[in-house]
Amino acid sequence: MMMTIGMPVTAKTIPNKAMEKEGGIKMSDVRSFRQVFPGIRFISSLGCCLFFLLSLSPRIGAQNRWIFYGESELSKAYYDSQTVERLSNGNVRCWDKDVFSDLGREFNARQYPSMRGAWVMQAFVEYSPARKQRTWTVTCFDKAGLPLGRVDVPWPEWTPITPDSSGEKLWRMLFER
Repeated sequence: MMMTIGMPVTAKTIPNKAMEKEGGIKMSDVRSFRQVFPGIRFISSLGCCLFFLLSLSPRIGAQNRWIFYGESELSKAYYDSQTVERLSNGNVRCWDKDVFSDLGREFNARQYPSMRGAWVMQAFVEYSPARKQRTWTVTCFDKAGLPLGRVDVPWPEWTPITPDSSGEKLWRMLFER
């Protein structure tokens, strides 16, 4: 059997006996490769799936950093577990986040015109063991997660924590372990 230029090389075009004598590819090798090939495809698919899942892990971890601690008809409250900082004076600082309900967005638009369109508010808050809090900065975000505005307070005043509020729930979580 003679091969011509441009003819595809397949198991049928290789002279079997001549190749086997020279230690080349054997027909049994081709058959066993075909038997192994589905396993190779499975392993490569498994590898691709594993790579995909590992690429998601930072996003998954990011979701777990915000710990739910309270809810009202106006919002759901979370704190950022990765920013909790215990100060040498006994105070604790962390980022706090409120995700507003429809009612909460309407209320904020009426009470605080600058928060019109805000879906999420994040604040950097400091709590004292004396049941007081002060807010250093507040940022509001729209539905798409884009910032609407930010207010920084250079030396905020301490205010009492309102009883039975989400702020008191967080204070209890931070101080009453």
